[in-house]
Amino acid sequence: MSLQPIEELPPKLQEIIKLFQSVQEPKAKYEQLLFYGKNLKPLDSEFKTRENKVEGCVSQVWVRAYLDLEKNVVFEADSDSVLTKGLAALLVQGLSGRPVEEVLRVSPDFIVLLGLQQSLTPSRNNGGENLGSEGSERGSNSEELGSRGIRIREKLEKELSPVELEVDDISYQHAGHGGVRGSDGEMHFNVKVVSKEFEGKSLVKRHRLIYNLLQGELQSGLHALSIVAKTPDEVGER
Repeated sequence: MSLQPIEELPPKLQEIIKLFQSVQEPKAKYEQLLFYGKNLKPLDSEFKTRENKVEGCVSQVWVRAYLDLEKNVVFEADSDSVLTKGLAALLVQGLSGRPVEEVLRVSPDFIVLLGLQQSLTPSRNNGGENLGSEGSERGSNSEELGSRGIRIREKLEKELSPVELEVDDISYQHAGHGGVRGSDGEMHFNVKVVSKEFEGKSLVKRHRLIYNLLQGELQSGLHALSIVAKTPDEVGER
């Protein structure tokens, strides 16, 4: 899959990416992201307007952009979720102070270079819960899944015609979040989908496709979804 070369990104964004790439442990990557979020300067309340609000996000997110005296783009942002605030901080620190043309050339796929692409939807919880859990590597069959897991499996099978599909309920790993394996309250899942429907799509677009298919579940209690989305040819290359 072709990603925008890191050398084409703004210098500060390159530094951030290299920092995340130097951290091997998934949990440590998310701790770093939370650190960025906690240190992001709050957005003044006067700018938390409808025009600056990011639509379609579970969390409340506001992004303000304006030009400084040298006609460079400056970003300011805020969120009511520490995790999403961390992602907003990457935008603010990585792209602020750069010319408009340079900012427009940045592909959102840069998030893949950070190593964060397997996690997920923003949590509805402000506690910054661990969304980076690797979970079990084995797939779950329908007998091991509760009603939500079965619905997820059936929806992905119907819409993506996968040649390989694993749906694993890992809610039991998140004590205190109300999720129990095999119950109607399952809220954390790992999914692996191998499908021809992903051909020609970037990782971001593949994940977005899955999120759109599962929008009903995301709106009714599904908190975190770790995704592996590959084409059959990519699996064969391993």
